[in-house]
Amino acid sequence: MNHILLSVCILSFLTSQVSSQQNYSGNSVQNCTNKDDEGPSPAFLYTFNGNQSCKAFLIFISQPPYNSVTNISNLTTSEPSELARINNVTRKAMFPTNSEVVVPVNCYGPGQYYQSNTTYILKPNDTCFTVASNTYQGLSTCDSLMRENPYHQINLFPNMVLQVPLRCACPTTHQIANGTMYLLTYLVNWDDNIPDTADRFHVSTKSILEANGFPDENPNLTPSTTILIPLPTEPSSSETITHHQKPVMSGSFYNSKNKRKAYIVLAISLLLVLSVILAAVFLFHKKIFRGFWQKGCKDITVLGRQSNASLRRQSTASLRVEIADFGQALKVFEFSDIEKATGNFSNENRMKGSVYRGVFWPEDLCCQEHE
Repeated sequence: MNHILLSVCILSFLTSQVSSQQNYSGNSVQNCTNKDDEGPSPAFLYTFNGNQSCKAFLIFISQPPYNSVTNISNLTTSEPSELARINNVTRKAMFPTNSEVVVPVNCYGPGQYYQSNTTYILKPNDTCFTVASNTYQGLSTCDSLMRENPYHQINLFPNMVLQVPLRCACPTTHQIANGTMYLLTYLVNWDDNIPDTADRFHVSTKSILEANGFPDENPNLTPSTTILIPLPTEPSSSETITHHQKPVMSGSFYNSKNKRKAYIVLAISLLLVLSVILAAVFLFHKKIFRGFWQKGCKDITVLGRQSNASLRRQSTASLRVEIADFGQALKVFEFSDIEKATGNFSNENRMKGSVYRGVFWPEDLCCQEHE
């Protein structure tokens, strides 16, 4: 009886695995702390469904130095002749920057996930996150890299060999029954949506929705994540495109390259706007100050003299009065100039107490110097 129950459980498990579809990872691939203790997680790789191995395809965006058949083949451990054939180019071909390249791989299910294995030699400042998100453009994940390698994140050094599991999957028996022969791991770009992608690869929108476990017909897609495209035949180079701008990678790429560029552009724009505002304010105030200065040259109030009598008692040779203009420049006046300007400190020019009003003419004083 126990053997029968065990057999039923195993059969039920295998049936669910064989018929199950994959689930879209969304933003979960943008961190390195995901767990799969309670079952396979799309934040790692695509879930094994019972089919042991298959031929699969990946979309890779050509970026220097990975923009040739040779370099892309080495990076992904794809057969160079197959990669050249599927993209309708020669083995020595170079791809235009930002163009989609179809990469054929052998996909295996060694455990609870599918993967296509390759290796990568670490460069300075590489981390599991940057390798998965930038170098492999989201075709691998930080979580799967950390699991696949014995190195801790802080113990990665240049020239170390990193084992890299790439995101691939094999069709389920249900998909095969409906005519699906291959699954293409497609990198999502900014302007992608399911209907347009389905039209480009000549498949139904429904088949893509089902292949990725989308609950509705208009799901939100995150750039540089991956979705599976079920194909009845091998993909064609005529279905690939060249993107007009550099693709944005997940996580680290957002926080470093593009984000840094955005900050630089924003900073420059703000500086330009601020410069214009400051220039306008400067010119405005310069005009006001100039008007005040010109007025002051003709009409200056002399302060601080106690009385007409006390002023006369001071030596004309030693008494000097300094009047500062708005530009911080100083003008030294002779006592005789002040006496002349105030009408010999007449009562008519007395304003209040010891404050007198004086008029200086341009030929005598400062205006000609400062205009």
